[in-house]
Amino acid sequence: MSDTPPVKYAAYPRENSVSTYGTLEKLEALGSGYFGLVTIWAVNLVAVVAGNALALGIHSFPRLALIVFLVLTFGALSYPQNKKIAYGMGWSNSKAILASVLIGGTSFFCYAVIGFLIIQNSVARELKRYGVTLGSFGQRKSEFRAAVEARRHAENLPPPPI
Repeated sequence: MSDTPPVKYAAYPRENSVSTYGTLEKLEALGSGYFGLVTIWAVNLVAVVAGNALALGIHSFPRLALIVFLVLTFGALSYPQNKKIAYGMGWSNSKAILASVLIGGTSFFCYAVIGFLIIQNSVARELKRYGVTLGSFGQRKSEFRAAVEARRHAENLPPPPI
C-alpha cells in the first residue's frame, strides 16, 4: 500500500469559465436596462437642479406643478428600462410599473437616488449570478459588452446585426 493520499478534486471557478446561469437574452436585457437607468438618472439630476433654479428665480412659478411634472416625466421615462430589467430578472410587469413609480416618486425629493439605488442593487446582484464582475461604482459598459461577447462565444452564437 502507498502512503500517498488519493488525489481529490474540488469544484472551483476557473479563470476562463463563463457562467451558464440564465439566458443571453435576459443578460442583455438586464444590461440595457441598467445602463438606460444610469442615463435617466443623470438627466433627472440636471432637470431637478434646473427646475429648482427656475422655481427660485420666478416667485410665481408653482413649485407643485414642477414636482408633479418631474414625477410623471421620470416615472414614464424609466418605465421602458424597468420593463427590460423586469424581463431580465424574471419579474412580472407590475414590478416594472412599481419600480417606475419608485423612481418617479423620488425624482424630485432626492434626485431619484433612493429608487435608483434599490433597482441598481437588485440588478447588480443578478448580474453577479451571471458571472459579470462589478466595480465599486457599478458596471462599465465596455466590461459588460466583453462579458456578453464571452458568453456569446461560449454558446457559439453569431454576433447581433449592427
